[in-house]
Amino acid sequence: MRSKGRQAVAACLAGLLLAGTGPHSLAAEKFADVPQNAWYASAVDYVSEAGLFAGVGGGKFAPHAPMSWAMLVTVLSQRSGGAEEFQKYYNVTAPAWGDIPDGSWHEMPVKWAKYAGLISGRGQGLFAPDDSVTRQEAAVILYQYARATGHEVSHSGRGLDRFPDRESAAPWAREALCWAAENQLLAGLPDGSLQPGGILTRAQGAVVLRRLEAVAPGKQVTYPMTETADALGVTAENYPQVAGGSLTLQTELYRAMYGDVLPPEGRLGPASAAGAWQALANGEAELILVPHSPEDVEALAGDMDLERVELGRSALVFYTCGENTASGLILEQAKDIYQGSLSSWQALGGPERPLVVLDSDRAQDDSRLQLERLILQGGPVSAPAQMAEGNMLRLAAWAQNPEDAYNLGFGRFHASLEFPDIPAGSLKPLAFEGVSPTGETVADGSYPLGYSYYAVYRGDLPEGHPVRGLVSWLQSQEGKGILLADVGVVDG
Repeated sequence: MRSKGRQAVAACLAGLLLAGTGPHSLAAEKFADVPQNAWYASAVDYVSEAGLFAGVGGGKFAPHAPMSWAMLVTVLSQRSGGAEEFQKYYNVTAPAWGDIPDGSWHEMPVKWAKYAGLISGRGQGLFAPDDSVTRQEAAVILYQYARATGHEVSHSGRGLDRFPDRESAAPWAREALCWAAENQLLAGLPDGSLQPGGILTRAQGAVVLRRLEAVAPGKQVTYPMTETADALGVTAENYPQVAGGSLTLQTELYRAMYGDVLPPEGRLGPASAAGAWQALANGEAELILVPHSPEDVEALAGDMDLERVELGRSALVFYTCGENTASGLILEQAKDIYQGSLSSWQALGGPERPLVVLDSDRAQDDSRLQLERLILQGGPVSAPAQMAEGNMLRLAAWAQNPEDAYNLGFGRFHASLEFPDIPAGSLKPLAFEGVSPTGETVADGSYPLGYSYYAVYRGDLPEGHPVRGLVSWLQSQEGKGILLADVGVVDG
């Protein structure tokens, strides 16, 4: 079977010749090459007034010029509000095909058609947007379009019987052609033939689009989602707003539902726990992924009736550079460090070098909240500290200090200790109370600075709500994999 991308136009060829232009054609006044009595004049009126077709310049419509693939998907996209609607759900940065350059007039309509399942390319990584569309290609695309907009596409299988050239139809187009003929989208040419391999002209395309209104009046495309999303009842339209975790976690959760795309910027919520709790309280998030946080942070949600599902365990980990011979610290030493009474690595079994305290903003860094809760127990950092931003603490902990000192940073547990911009082995976690932070010690609770990680949402959400579906998936093996990779959560 030929590429389904050639599933060109589901029913398109709508009755190329249905006469009847009505008593008066506005198109004849607007376009010099559309005669008042042309069989397609009223169809040109329709597509022009609906904003589906424009002229070709110079006051002409070019009714006998061929429709190209780019023209056809653009017209269907405009009919569905496609490009604008598409960008609410999909941030596709890569070209749809190698011959669709960024910024071209058909870039977004082609991406829309691809992700709506209307087309799948022409082979060899190309789309050939300027190629003329044949009548059978158009029938296939319109067939796919009718299905994507939720319309019935069943047929008797006898729709081609009346055409003397029916055997010339390509096998891959027969089903769509039968559907198109039975629904009068393809009424045949004056000699009674179908000419499935003939070129679809702009006039014919206008007639098809007008007739499509009766066959498939609904215009909203249902975008295909992953099998995972289908099993959970998650659709492009009902995917809930998520906040917390990390932007990477939010992105990977989105991709698990939508496929190999990125979420548009507006679909990403605040990444910090403080921002996530506030977004939940404001109705700007339906699901938040957050660690156990200080009371004042969780209180941002007020007295909402909430449901919490534990997803696993993570941990606060102290980091320093790999060449530092210090291997660990205990609670009292950690308190002394952040209160300013311990400032040398020598007291921790390391070299006689200054210990530089690194700190971050609690509103942006979830690990800073754990430092407050588990080490400072609500007290402030009173030691002189160098401020770093979020996960930059790890980079700062590894970086060589110009004062011949070693830095002490903190962050959440990371199983692999592989970080961008940090050579392998040059950053090390410190043991705490004699226990090293590993997947096993964090999961079984023997590492003292562990904490629970939760999915939190309103308790009154009904069974089958997509939020509940996403949470169940996060508890699956695949979901646990992205939790471990992106926020250091292990199955506790």
